[in-house]
Amino acid sequence: MMNKKFPLSAAKLAINAGLVSLCLASTAFAGGDHTHDKPSHDKHSHDNPAVKSATAATATAMATPLVADEKKVTAVPLVAPEKKITAADLIPDPAKKLSLEKFVKGAKRLHEYLKNAVEKAPEDAKKFLVKEKQEIERQLASPKAARQASFDKVEAQIKRLKDQKLFTANKIGMMHKHYLETEAGKAMILLQQENKKPGTPDAIKAEIAFQMGLIAQRDQVNFKAALRHFNKAVELLPKNSEYLAKLAELYTLIEDHGAAAKISKDLKQVKLAKIGQ
Repeated sequence: MMNKKFPLSAAKLAINAGLVSLCLASTAFAGGDHTHDKPSHDKHSHDNPAVKSATAATATAMATPLVADEKKVTAVPLVAPEKKITAADLIPDPAKKLSLEKFVKGAKRLHEYLKNAVEKAPEDAKKFLVKEKQEIERQLASPKAARQASFDKVEAQIKRLKDQKLFTANKIGMMHKHYLETEAGKAMILLQQENKKPGTPDAIKAEIAFQMGLIAQRDQVNFKAALRHFNKAVELLPKNSEYLAKLAELYTLIEDHGAAAKISKDLKQVKLAKIGQ
């Protein structure tokens, strides 16, 4: 018969017992060590000190408010302030400059990777990898000339940025340093940071995409990524004949002749429109 003075005591005891059992079952299931290997009395004996401790913890938890007091949150800026670049920062490290020996070593390592990748790649990715492998083989056949051609293209790329005045002199200097130190990945990051700035005009975004395509194709020998970047540049500025020409050239290189013909047709129309102006 229920005690009239303490009508809820039996119910509370039942709830506490249930919570303790649930707590112990959860601990045994989620524990990092293999609790199934331990003797059963270690897990379930009510005389176990661990059980008494869990019971006390459960009682405390029931008495504690579920919602903690709100703490004041301090806003943290998402973009760190730009580091001021000094003249010393723009001087390439001689130890990192691309020697002929380093050029050949890097090309051989990439060739080995591509050779293995071609064997495992699905058909849709294989055409890119095969062409990339062939490009590395072409460079290894005449490494001195290939290295010089790489330097010449870098100088042309930097001159282009200077002429267009799209970036600050410091940013261009940093990109040049990264190229000379064979840190194409760092140059790519720098371009991405510039692209993410709020209010960046489409003309600059298109040029950034084009520059990233050049890095992907020349320095990283990643034709699939280069194609993505060149397409982005054309999407932003569809009447830029230089972007169209580069995209058509890459489609031809990977033997996607249908796409190359379409882009070449667009390029022809852009050139004719310019003559008619």
